Amino acid sequence: MTCIVTATNAAGSASATSNTLAILAAPTNTVAPAITGTAAVGQTITCALGTWTGSPTLTRQWQRNGVNLAGHTASTYITVTADGGTSLTCVVTATNASGTATATSNALAIVGPPANTTAPSVTGTATVGNTLSCSTGTWTNSPTSYAYQWQGNTVAISGATNSTYVLQSTDSGTNVRCQVTATNASGSASAFSNVHAIP
Repeated sequence: MTCIVTATNAAGSASATSNTLAILAAPTNTVAPAITGTAAVGQTITCALGTWTGSPTLTRQWQRNGVNLAGHTASTYITVTADGGTSLTCVVTATNASGTATATSNALAIVGPPANTTAPSVTGTATVGNTLSCSTGTWTNSPTSYAYQWQGNTVAISGATNSTYVLQSTDSGTNVRCQVTATNASGSASAFSNVHAIP
């Protein structure tokens, strides 16, 4: 902005131009904020501020499914159990003397712990000396590993931690089942199979 002053008298007019005053524009986002990190429960994720014009002051606000997480305004956030199965975003607010603008990061979908949808199943002939097999069942959230524990009358059978189990004489007269534990980056969950009565 400049100001031109024109002075006039009976002999004529003359003009002079002031100094130039650069007016600061309101902030504008040119590179969006970005969340990085492992999308699992218990992990630390980071919100980069992005790039802005107008030399603004910048603040962050973490959100879960578009709702502010009260008190979470730092550059990093540690995901909790409640975040499993939700999407996290980071909203950056830029402020200078001319105004305020906001920009939202990418959404990071947090994988929850496994959840069993179809129970494990034990198959085989339920008599001493025969082998029983335990399926994993069906799980949500893509487990990365499974662990097995065979039980007799709901008590863990020592050393019986494979997907198959050969029935022993000590199993006679007990109810045998298999416990499957599914694990992913966000945690673990367990489910029990059907029960076989061993004569």
